Amino acid sequence: MNKQWNKDGLTRKKLENDFRIHEPFQVLEKNLSNLLARAFSKSSSLYHYQSLAILNEIKQTDTIGIEQSFILWQNESSPESNREITYLRNALYHKFSDWYQRLNHRIFRDSMSDLFLDMEKYNQRLQLITLSNPKTVRRSLYLLLRILRNLQNKREIYIQEIAKSGETDPSLAVLIAFLKNYQYLVDQFNKRWEAYPLFYVNQILKESPQKAIIPSAWFIAVKNNTTRQAQLPKGTGIITQVPFPVQDIQFCYRTDEDYSVNNMKITSIHSLLLEKDPKKYPASRLGFVTSIWQKQLNNRIGNVPSKKPNLDSELIFENQSSIQAGLMIESPMLLLREGHRDIHITFGLEEDSISYFKELIATTEQSSHETGRVLNDAFLLELSTEKGWDPIYAYTLTFINENSFYLKFVLNEKFDPTTPCSEAHGCQTRNPALRILMNTDAWLFPYSWVHRIFITSLKIKVHVSGMSSLKIYNPLGEVDASVHFPLFGLEAQKGSWFAFGNYEIAIKPIQSMGITLQ
Repeated sequence: MNKQWNKDGLTRKKLENDFRIHEPFQVLEKNLSNLLARAFSKSSSLYHYQSLAILNEIKQTDTIGIEQSFILWQNESSPESNREITYLRNALYHKFSDWYQRLNHRIFRDSMSDLFLDMEKYNQRLQLITLSNPKTVRRSLYLLLRILRNLQNKREIYIQEIAKSGETDPSLAVLIAFLKNYQYLVDQFNKRWEAYPLFYVNQILKESPQKAIIPSAWFIAVKNNTTRQAQLPKGTGIITQVPFPVQDIQFCYRTDEDYSVNNMKITSIHSLLLEKDPKKYPASRLGFVTSIWQKQLNNRIGNVPSKKPNLDSELIFENQSSIQAGLMIESPMLLLREGHRDIHITFGLEEDSISYFKELIATTEQSSHETGRVLNDAFLLELSTEKGWDPIYAYTLTFINENSFYLKFVLNEKFDPTTPCSEAHGCQTRNPALRILMNTDAWLFPYSWVHRIFITSLKIKVHVSGMSSLKIYNPLGEVDASVHFPLFGLEAQKGSWFAFGNYEIAIKPIQSMGITLQ
């Protein structure tokens, strides 16, 4: 039975800990150590020198309670507290001395047990401490507590050794066998009683307990320094133990999507403001956002702020700056180094996105005759070149076949060759990139309708003319295309050949090609 013994009631926390039940209610005691302690208390003289009885007394010693009492008295710093601490130390030391003397009386020198050898080693250490010296009271108390915990941690090893030694009293061996059998029967009996509370709630009261709500959790993954990137597939399980009043429960949390762990770090946090200017038409009539502002917060990541940040909304967005938001497309199709270049990009849309955009067009048609401006000035286009992001001033964006957006723009011969992104662009990419940014000066700022558009597919087509940087080969080897040369070699015969190409052509899926020879 669960009983409360020796309650001091000095603190509410201790009182709550004492009354907290950490396991299901047991009608009958089944713990073997507690059962042995009860048996030894009734026949202490009979088994006084038995190693198992001594080991069980060590197990029953409450080292946590002794340490808590010591801390409680130490915080008072009074003569009475010093006396109590000395009393705790002396009582624990006399217990240890009694166990050692009883073992020394029992053990034959030619068959020393590990328990006795450990006790003898610890006893030699304790002999070096002068009990009468008040300066060593606290140190010797903690030494005794550490010794007892070491002995308690090795209890199973000692029990196995005692069982194999053959020196256990026969009556004690019979008692242990009886208690183990009793322990099994009591365990079965207690399990029947464990189901009775639920039977009473479900069958008598006709109630059912609320199901445990498994909360979501944050999972922090620290990547190994030798690994550049680690993948956590969707459904990866992380098992954790959650404390509950009756007993701790294990939960298995699973990732809800694929995750990638890399070397990315947060360097700053920005606050965003979605502004709705009532003076801008038709956005004001539609309730649309007219611009996006940002401000880097003062308390930087990894540093303690110099003062408490002011959460007033006006101060948060004081000295804010406009933000360029949009979409970046990286593709080998955008590697365009020379010539006259036509680029066509088709964005396939979801059904819901198509329906929403049709409704938007219908609404703007009622409010203005300039429906084409919804798309044609909504975005700013930029391509990555060696200089950085080069703007594209002329483009057309249309809603074709009532199911997709069609973007077209042209690069003339004077436009710089496109290159992959580098530090000059603020990011690193393998292929050239196209940025499609929302235009803050657009007739209808696109944020409010773009964030409701979902793209299902993206197709890029390019048409390049006037490309001259080609490598040409014939049976003679590589030839110089800048001067006149025999196309099929000096003596062209049946089966003669020539080949041409460059890196830009090689990385693209070519549909058709033409070459002009002079």
